Amino acid sequence: KIVEAGAYVDLGEEVEGFIPYSEISSEKFNTPEEVIQVGEAVEGIITVVDSKEKRIQISISQLERELQRSAQQKYSKVHGTSLSQLFEP
Repeated sequence: KIVEAGAYVDLGEEVEGFIPYSEISSEKFNTPEEVIQVGEAVEGIITVVDSKEKRIQISISQLERELQRSAQQKYSKVHGTSLSQLFEP
């Protein structure tokens, strides 16, 4: 279910997940529906767990940033040359 504040996701076993609007994507968007659709499976990082209320807060944007950071570290060297050096005049 998508609401103004973000998106609720069914995690099963009577546990509800919530993705705040600001955590739906690391890219700019106008409406959450541009990024996610009702019924769509999404991946994210758990940022808050409320055991009492059986709620979990999730961040898609944090996962995107971590994946990007990991890729940059993995591919930051090309035969001993940094990526920034590849584009120097």
